[in-house]
Amino acid sequence: MVGAVGALAATASRDARADAVPQPLPFFQDWSTSPVAANDDWSTVPGIVGYSGAGLIGNNDGTPPSEISAEGGPASVPIVEADRATAPTSAGGIVELVIDDPMIAMSGSAQVDAPHLIVTLDTTGVTRVHVGYVVIDVDRTGNVEQALALQYRVGTAGPFTNVPEAYVADATIGPNELGQRTRVAVDLPEDAAGQPVVQLRLITANTQGGDEWIAIDNLRAVAGHPPQAVVTLLPARAGRGVPVQVRAHVTPGEGPSSTDLVVVCDASALGAEAPLRLWDDGAHGDGAADDLEFASAGEVPLGLADGVYPIICRVRDAQGRISPVTVELEIGPWCDNGLLEPPESCEDGNDAPGDGCDAACTIEPGWQCDAAIPASCVDVDECAASSADCVAEATCTNTVGGFTCACPDGFAGDGRAFGTGCADVDECALGIDDCVDRATCTNLPGAFACSCAPGWSGDGRASGSGCADVDECAAMTDDCAPEATCTDVDGAWACACLPGYAGDGVTCAAVCGDGLVVDGEGCDDADDRDDGAGDGCAACAIEAGWECEGAPSACAPVCGDGLVVADEACDVDVPDGPGPPPEGGGCAAGRGGGLASTLLAALALMAASCRPRRRGRTARPRRPGAAPAGPRA
Repeated sequence: MVGAVGALAATASRDARADAVPQPLPFFQDWSTSPVAANDDWSTVPGIVGYSGAGLIGNNDGTPPSEISAEGGPASVPIVEADRATAPTSAGGIVELVIDDPMIAMSGSAQVDAPHLIVTLDTTGVTRVHVGYVVIDVDRTGNVEQALALQYRVGTAGPFTNVPEAYVADATIGPNELGQRTRVAVDLPEDAAGQPVVQLRLITANTQGGDEWIAIDNLRAVAGHPPQAVVTLLPARAGRGVPVQVRAHVTPGEGPSSTDLVVVCDASALGAEAPLRLWDDGAHGDGAADDLEFASAGEVPLGLADGVYPIICRVRDAQGRISPVTVELEIGPWCDNGLLEPPESCEDGNDAPGDGCDAACTIEPGWQCDAAIPASCVDVDECAASSADCVAEATCTNTVGGFTCACPDGFAGDGRAFGTGCADVDECALGIDDCVDRATCTNLPGAFACSCAPGWSGDGRASGSGCADVDECAAMTDDCAPEATCTDVDGAWACACLPGYAGDGVTCAAVCGDGLVVDGEGCDDADDRDDGAGDGCAACAIEAGWECEGAPSACAPVCGDGLVVADEACDVDVPDGPGPPPEGGGCAAGRGGGLASTLLAALALMAASCRPRRRGRTARPRRPGAAPAGPRA
């Protein structure tokens, strides 16, 4: 680990990115499809965040994790070190091991008191919650009792409750050993079911010795009861080269009921390189299709030594539930005694291979032998007899003494159920698709699909229509404002406000003071002042007593409207109609018919003289906006 974990705990950001959104059931995390992206960043791991647990217990006090119920304090921050190839040998914390089988590992220390993972789940509508995971020893240094506890709480605050059935008192072996795997499978208490938010905590703690690193893998939380299987071998005792059938009787899970049941067995102890799939299709010696009897067959390797070999089978359903079961196959020499007895299937009096009956007194694949001594064997058409172990996707071809399986285009493998099967070829990952640059490649079973990026249309393929730019402006699918222009660009569009408006093109507002008169403005004299200066246009609205024309707007007082503004000495309200203007009470004015006449009237009013008032006082002009004076008594 880079630097001291104490420094990491002290400096890690308390708002480090994380994804604590409650996850629905079934929930599964094996760290391969959603690994940690970067140090102290859990945002790519749905529903899981790892914390240092600093301050949860005293330094080296040996408190077992099952007795730590308090939630993480202020010093407990999200931590993780991504992209490790091996677990560190000192300074605890949480690391992501990016190996063939990725996993998350934890270890306590004096600085990282109780590292833990918090898993946030949504169990709404669920009546029973089943939790399972594997604890793995990934540290060969030392040998302490490194414990791991499972706890839960309803909601996101408050203390945690320990689940005693899940407690692993010592998950490690040693010294100088690693690899021990401890499987945990428990049902949570009833109050954990039917809740919008339930949090699980997998927690270890600083021991009084040199802490070891333990990993968590294949973490799952499912609803209801998992399916169960009873597995048998026919025969249970066999010789080398003998075909062995694996049979499983399955009881579906409940709450909800199981669907899409699958049984897979690990026969690697017998030298098998791929998992053995058991079938319920009526074509693999399993009885009738869909009768919950699963079966498949394989052959005991000729070079296998005498002994007892475990075969680990697992039954799982589409609800994410899984149950393991182990059976044992005993291998020994029982051939060439002159008797045809179990597990012998033939005796032809020789040990030559390729004649139907091998040296282990077993009928060779692709042959059929009678019960006589010596036996007589003939070739069997496994394809016609449906006894070949080709997977469903493969094509079966009979050969003398055997058969071949061929995968269809878009798939790779040997086509055998006991071999590599037929695996889909990911053309996108291998770069053998023909998607154009502006298209995204999506792998499909036996094929691939291309999809154009937003703003482009077509089938996305170089051999097809490719991806052509979509003219959103012409199609009127843009979001430009009515006061804006739309310009098409590659894969998108651009909006620009028209002259007289300002904004981002999606929203445009009239600009007051730019000399352009647009919708929403009564005038615009290139002056956006609204300080009572009285120039006729204030905040792009025509002031009372004025009229404006043009752009930029030119404004002049209106003579005859009864309002004294600007340079008017007086103004009398002149009614519209024919005939000469009436006496203005000392104010002479003409009738304006527009801006030019208004300007002439204003000049005439400035030169007009008004009748003198008593005691020789001269009438004063009114303030702009003041009410006109009434007649004196």
